[in-house]
Amino acid sequence: MHDPHRFTFVKPMKVGGTSMEIVLAHDVTGSAIVTTLSPGDEIDRYRRTKRSASSVFRDHLDAWRYPRAVRTLASCDDTPEGARCRGALATIKKIRKRVRIGSHAPLRRTLDFLSASEMSPAPLLSICRHPYELVVSQAHWNVRKNPSVTVEEAIDAIVAKPHANLRAYGLNDVARGSPHRFAFILRLEDLRRDLTHLAGVFDLDLPEALPCAKGNVRTDRRPAEAILSSSQKAAMERSNRALFDLWDRPPRP
Repeated sequence: MHDPHRFTFVKPMKVGGTSMEIVLAHDVTGSAIVTTLSPGDEIDRYRRTKRSASSVFRDHLDAWRYPRAVRTLASCDDTPEGARCRGALATIKKIRKRVRIGSHAPLRRTLDFLSASEMSPAPLLSICRHPYELVVSQAHWNVRKNPSVTVEEAIDAIVAKPHANLRAYGLNDVARGSPHRFAFILRLEDLRRDLTHLAGVFDLDLPEALPCAKGNVRTDRRPAEAILSSSQKAAMERSNRALFDLWDRPPRP
C-alpha cells in the first residue's frame, strides 16, 4: 500500500499485515496504490472502509471490474450461493492472479514498482511481531496450505533457516543502517498503542475497532512460548537473531 507523500506500507508475512492494510485503508487518498487481498479480506475491508484495491491492475477493464465485483460480493450473505455472487467471487480470484504487484511484494520489488510508476516517495512503514509468535503463525498457515505436514514439522522447517521476512522485506537491514530505513515499524502485540502513535505522527484518521484478519487459521491458541520446545526456540534465535533485535528495538519517530 502506498499513499503518495504520506506513507508506503511494506507487508511482511504472518505479522498481522492484512489487518494493518484494512486499518490504513480508512484514511488513504484517491491516488493511493492499494493492493488486492483474499476475497474474504476484501469483503471485510470494503464493509469497513468502502475501499478496494486500486492502481495495481493490468488494464482499465480490470480496474473497473475488480471493485465492482468486490461491491457485489460484499452485498451477498456470508455464504453466497447465487450465480451473481459466485460470478463476483470468480472475477476477484481471476483478476488477483494478474495484478502488477501483490500485497506481499518484497521491499525491492515495491520500490522498483513505485519508481516505474513515477510515484512520489514516502516514509516506509511496516509491522513486526515476536519471533516465537511468528513461527507458530507461519507453521499453522503452512499446514493449511499443505495438510500432509504436521505443525511440529512445519515449525522445525521454519526455525532452521533465516525467515523470509528478513531476506525479502529488508528487516535484516534495519539494524545495519540500510539506505531504505523504515520510519516506523509497529509491533503487533502493541498495535492499538502504536496505531495511536502512528496516527499522531502521520496525521491519520484511524478507527478504534481493529480487524483480526485470518484469525481462524491458527488452531492452537496457546502462547507460542508454551508451544515451542527449548530446541526450537534456540534454533530460531540462532537463525533469526535480527528478528529478535527488531522486535526489541523497532524503528519509530
